[in-house]
Amino acid sequence: GKSCQEWDTQESMPGYNSTYYPNSGLTEGMCRNPYNLTTDANNAKTIWCVTSDLNLPWEECIPIGVIQPECAHGYEIGGQSMR
Repeated sequence: GKSCQEWDTQESMPGYNSTYYPNSGLTEGMCRNPYNLTTDANNAKTIWCVTSDLNLPWEECIPIGVIQPECAHGYEIGGQSMR
């Protein structure tokens, strides 16, 4: 992915900062999903951040950590070709 900018100092996407979204945890360059159903055109499926790439102003982030519970007996695959 791209490098994330700090929400309160980025200028690529004005209006996406802690002033406009005080309850969204927009701190530093952390991935978040601030979204207002009535006014936002940028609706992501998951967390995202404002990037430092002028050609790609925002990008979805891959969440860190366990997203699904661990399998009790490991992970099963369907065959040798799926390794």
